[in-house]
Amino acid sequence: MSKKIIFISIIFSLYLIVSACSDKKQQYTVNIDIEDDEYYGVITKEELIENRVTDVDKDMISENSIGFLKEDGSKILYVFSQNIFYKDGDKMFLIDDRLCENKNDYTERGYLYTVKGNDIKSYYNKDFSGSEGIIVEYAADSFMIKSQNNRKTEGICQKQENIIGEEKNMIVYKNVFANNSDMRVYPNFLGTSIEINTRDNSKHKFTVRVELNDKYEYLKKEPGGYIVVLNEFTDEVDPVGIIHVPIVRDKEGEIYCSNNINISKVTDQKYNITFEIEDKIDLTDSIIYSSFEFYRSKQPDNAIYSKKSDLTYNHLNNCSVLGQTSEYGIGRLMLRFLITEKFDLPAEDLESVTYKVKSLGERQELEMHVLNEDWCSVTGNWDSNYNVGDCISKSSYEKGYISFNITEIMKRWCEDNEGRLEHNGVQIKLVDEENKKLFLLSNDSVLYIARTIIQIK
Repeated sequence: MSKKIIFISIIFSLYLIVSACSDKKQQYTVNIDIEDDEYYGVITKEELIENRVTDVDKDMISENSIGFLKEDGSKILYVFSQNIFYKDGDKMFLIDDRLCENKNDYTERGYLYTVKGNDIKSYYNKDFSGSEGIIVEYAADSFMIKSQNNRKTEGICQKQENIIGEEKNMIVYKNVFANNSDMRVYPNFLGTSIEINTRDNSKHKFTVRVELNDKYEYLKKEPGGYIVVLNEFTDEVDPVGIIHVPIVRDKEGEIYCSNNINISKVTDQKYNITFEIEDKIDLTDSIIYSSFEFYRSKQPDNAIYSKKSDLTYNHLNNCSVLGQTSEYGIGRLMLRFLITEKFDLPAEDLESVTYKVKSLGERQELEMHVLNEDWCSVTGNWDSNYNVGDCISKSSYEKGYISFNITEIMKRWCEDNEGRLEHNGVQIKLVDEENKKLFLLSNDSVLYIARTIIQIK
């Protein structure tokens, strides 16, 4: 196969309903250009070459999906757990979360870097101090992350590997937390990722300050351990933002997710956020990861645990613990798909369907079971004792990525006119869940956007 560079520059109209109470439709122009050698959204150019794509299928574009026509006349559809497009006026663009030079907002205050393409903006100052640092902004809403003291640290742009081994251009602020640790920051799909590089084991608590710009917003810690940004007028609906529980990777590559994050209110809009890492972890040459994000809806999932059997509001965690651990007991993951309600996919046209997610840690075998009843991603827990059916797929593993062949169950979902089977979804568990453990990046993680890949005849 010749590895020619594919160039697609296609403009078409995507019609979206503006209001359920109106027959008006808003027209969006979508520009897709895959000539860039370095980046094409969340799909690698190698994948496009391997699949011999020739064009974009305009009927398969949505905020979280993209489809392609192939040389042999077949199609391939990618459906992601989160949005991969953002809107700017009457246009839609693929989110490009790479770091780039800032030439627009906040430059007069020393914010030299920003995200390349997104409606959720992150800005990075040349210095991290008690007055300036990182601004994350979405529409008229924003928050700032800065030092809790007057210590001033200069930032340097460097290419380094992040916690999952991907090369990223980052801003590195040296010795932010005394002399034993640096802070590395870079944009993501929903805000900014923060990694703390520790050089020794002398410190297990790390604090930054967060300032909210909206006087009606406040921070709250949920039972799942993460922190949400809520608005006092809408706090019964989705949160405004999320601060994730830290994940640790030590120098041996071992992953730890049982860490803590705490809030201390300074004034009405100012909070100290402290990452508390388990004392048993040797933090010498380790990476501590968290993410400060605005909230967007995503593919529903929820981890349930036998030792936290009544746990609710755990659905926004960025990592799921499967198998046996001392803190959680046995962990399993429930997952709901939202594909057949959006796309008209005749069962007989499905050649293959694959669900792909990123794992952390050593390779383990998993299996996927059908769920035979409805469940709630917010309040569902182990005590709900859900009706779990037969195993429908066993996992395959390649370089840290786990895939499930879900072709046959997807065909059943396509034939179910009521949509109940797909709505009930599936449960994922370890084959040897009594003795093994595995960490999966959830649908809330921006480190890897989980996806369903559908090959259509």
